[in-house]
Amino acid sequence: MVMLSVKNISKAYASKQVVDHVSFDIKKGEIFGFLGPNGAGKSTTIEIIAGLKKKTGGVVTINGKEMTDKDRYNYLGVQLQQAELYGNLTVKETLNLFLSFHNRKAFIDEHIHLTKLEAFLNQKVKSLSGGQKQRLSLSLSLANDPEILILDEPTVGLDPQSRRLLWDIILSLKQKGKTILLTTHFMDEAQRLCDRVAIMNEGKLLFVDTVDHLLNQIDKRFSIVIETTPDIYPFLNVEHLSAIIVRDDEKVVIKTDEIDEAFQKVMKQIEENELELKSIVIKEANLEDLFIQLTGKELRE
Repeated sequence: MVMLSVKNISKAYASKQVVDHVSFDIKKGEIFGFLGPNGAGKSTTIEIIAGLKKKTGGVVTINGKEMTDKDRYNYLGVQLQQAELYGNLTVKETLNLFLSFHNRKAFIDEHIHLTKLEAFLNQKVKSLSGGQKQRLSLSLSLANDPEILILDEPTVGLDPQSRRLLWDIILSLKQKGKTILLTTHFMDEAQRLCDRVAIMNEGKLLFVDTVDHLLNQIDKRFSIVIETTPDIYPFLNVEHLSAIIVRDDEKVVIKTDEIDEAFQKVMKQIEENELELKSIVIKEANLEDLFIQLTGKELRE
């Protein structure tokens, strides 16, 4: 079942097309990742869906009908990258304030437990850490018990422990049946959380698919990064393998799909030539590698 549908959404400022006929569907109960570098048009698309910006063209539907402001109020919960909250209110006062805005009130105790805010209820918002503020912001986005959650870079600027705690919360929301649209710069986050992802660049949508299907489009899925003394490059021979050998600073990188055979050949040649192995690392390609392959630039550029 399609919960949210975006059809040919466009947004132009003067002669610049920021969002260029973008279309995608989000299924009920899935986490849909929205990826792309800064300036790709992700945030503008999100703001159009949330009703914060007017679109130049296209249509947004929810449950098969064009979304109205009333639908947004009732069915959407939005957590933007930065939320301006009143710092002198406590966490509990802030939660109660937001709940008072909605006729369909969610249970505050459930939100507090879900977002791990029990210990901070009487603490003023201005004294919270970055991770605590993000959890409060997420809890506030649930105030109307929305069917669809829009999370715009929810873990940016957080330490690894806070990021992983937020990941657990997001997965818990999925288990409760929420449909989630997530923008992120972190490829490990997208691969950990998302059922499907869309990658956007320069206002256009490049593709939409599951992470596994997208990764299968990468030319070489694995890299062996080797550092030896002396340089192993002159001794390398990977004949009969589908592999690419490149220099990377003082290291040599072998890109291949045949990781077991390539690794065995490398280790044998290191031993036969009595080379000192300083380091060897095997890496599996990720969405960042796919994006670079398609566009020639990194997602964070």
